[in-house]
Amino acid sequence: MSIDTGQLKYVPTIFLRSAELAALEELPDGDKVDLHPVFQLRPWMSAHQLVASTDKISKTIGDQTYYLDLDPFFEVTPINSKRQATIDFQSLYSSENLYDNWYKYISELPNATPCLRLESLANRNIEDQVQKATEIGRGFLAYIRYGITRNPEEVVERVCKTGHSDFAFVLDMLWSRHLEEREEWLSKLIRLASDARPEIKIVVTGSSFPDSFTTYKVGAKAPIQERQIYARLKARHNAASLVYGDWASTRPPSRGGGGAEIPPRIDYPTMDGWAIYRIVDGEDRFKIAAKRVVESDDWATHLPIWGTYLIENTVKGTHPKIDNLKKASAARINIHLHSQLRFDQPELFLETEDDYVD
Repeated sequence: MSIDTGQLKYVPTIFLRSAELAALEELPDGDKVDLHPVFQLRPWMSAHQLVASTDKISKTIGDQTYYLDLDPFFEVTPINSKRQATIDFQSLYSSENLYDNWYKYISELPNATPCLRLESLANRNIEDQVQKATEIGRGFLAYIRYGITRNPEEVVERVCKTGHSDFAFVLDMLWSRHLEEREEWLSKLIRLASDARPEIKIVVTGSSFPDSFTTYKVGAKAPIQERQIYARLKARHNAASLVYGDWASTRPPSRGGGGAEIPPRIDYPTMDGWAIYRIVDGEDRFKIAAKRVVESDDWATHLPIWGTYLIENTVKGTHPKIDNLKKASAARINIHLHSQLRFDQPELFLETEDDYVD
């Protein structure tokens, strides 16, 4: 089944991590219908077969269609290199026979729409890949990454020559504390694509979710820079068919860090930022954080969604509740996905069809 690009409202990039998948799985069914995520495929944790990853996606999204790409941040190590899942994952990067492994893999996943392989060597055969993706019959994405995709202008020009309109571009700023420094990169590519094919959707995405929280006072808000940039680009390129995207309030997958304790923290998403509730002292600090959230002016009263349900239960001390950072992340991502999906539909923000009870 092909994704109707004309219906794209919000295109989040989803990495295969437990918090993201839990957050997405618990979204209301109506949200799942309207979302069009780009899943970044990688071997699932310690699973021996790559099918464990696509099984997780299916469990999360159900029968909905989705975009699929290969996670550029997956690191092959001596520990995981012998696993069949890693071997199969690496084979999908093979350029042999016009990335035959990749497109055959996609063709066997009935709900997946492919992203073109735009690693540096792949740029030689973009038109051939377009033909191969087109033959699958579900359209495709040209996912262009800042600093990773080489010669992005050439990629845009060549993809724009496609003889149909069943595709879209994703322009990804990646993660940065200062995304605004990459705005001109976006603007140049948007102009190039929209001048050639004004009807083609262009997803603007990236991540500015903080990587440090020590300077935030309790309840202080970190702005969603990607929303600000999108608004400026929308005004600047009013003839372009722009669509908002982001990384669902996450950062690139971590390679691990120091062993110091990370203070309990609940990040509460609003339409334009994340209110940071980081509690350094006291007992039952997640409960303290949750209580501060629900007492704040930002709290969306009567929003029946899983993430707010977890926060409310944390205040009450009932299960399920937030008692670790992974659950706190899942709650944040769940609320963020819903909020950004309904950014331009405030009348649907409180209409989720869900009715959570203890």
